[in-house]
Amino acid sequence: MKKLAIFTSLLIISCMNITMRPSSDTPKMSYTENFSDGGIHEVSQPDCTDNTSPVAGVWNGTIKIEYTNQFDCTYNDGTVHETENREQNISLNLKVEEIDFGKGMVARISGITANGNIDVKYSLRQEETRKEYHKLKTINCDDSFSVTEDCLGGLIIQKKIGNDPKAIQEKMQKLILEGDLNKIVQEVESMNKQDQGGGLEIEVLIQLLAPGSSDVTIREFISSDQEKRDNTWSEKMTIALPLQVHLKGNMSTGKDGSGTIVASFAGKEDSPNGKPSSFGCPPVINLQNCTLTLSK
Repeated sequence: MKKLAIFTSLLIISCMNITMRPSSDTPKMSYTENFSDGGIHEVSQPDCTDNTSPVAGVWNGTIKIEYTNQFDCTYNDGTVHETENREQNISLNLKVEEIDFGKGMVARISGITANGNIDVKYSLRQEETRKEYHKLKTINCDDSFSVTEDCLGGLIIQKKIGNDPKAIQEKMQKLILEGDLNKIVQEVESMNKQDQGGGLEIEVLIQLLAPGSSDVTIREFISSDQEKRDNTWSEKMTIALPLQVHLKGNMSTGKDGSGTIVASFAGKEDSPNGKPSSFGCPPVINLQNCTLTLSK
């Protein structure tokens, strides 16, 4: 009987190894190195403008992202004071025709439409004071962009990394060594129940492209014994940052075809300030608050 149990268990493991592979038509995006640490990351992207098993029905919901970064430092022996502040708020209404995990870890997503706004406030102030001269440079902009799904560079929903096939296989192999067929069957039934929409832990990666450039107002003031100059002008500048957002949450589906997805991230991160280390400037402070909600 024990040999039969182990043989049956191996068949179960073999089937599991097949069912956990991602679908070949899963959307492709380079996200591995940023997907494990949470939060939002600035990424380089071109500009843009303006359940588990398939269930009938369209998903509707929103993406909301509040992202700010702040920098404040006095350096060069106290002669230079620099501040830079950015507030970037994104609100998108989403409609998704299909979210299908099939037999894989990553969902196939199709039929995305979106519309909304990106609002950005940006300011920079650099002031240098010495005995022989005084310099001041400021940049200010407050702009709003109307955007569509063209600005949504990518949307990936995958089952929680902690439930990856390797970890599951190791767990099942341990149960096989124990020779308890009932425990193996219970474990498989538990995973199948979760895969059928009983409350699935998910991770979501959203990549947002930067909209078009804005007109910023620049002022440059110089006062010294040799010259005095105070100029103000306008020029184009990309002030909205392309962002990559990593959220964690849950997905559930009902037998009646209903479903909900809720994922979020909120936190604070520090990033390099871009100044030479000898300046002793603190890092840039990034504050983040992100939510994704979908239902059908």
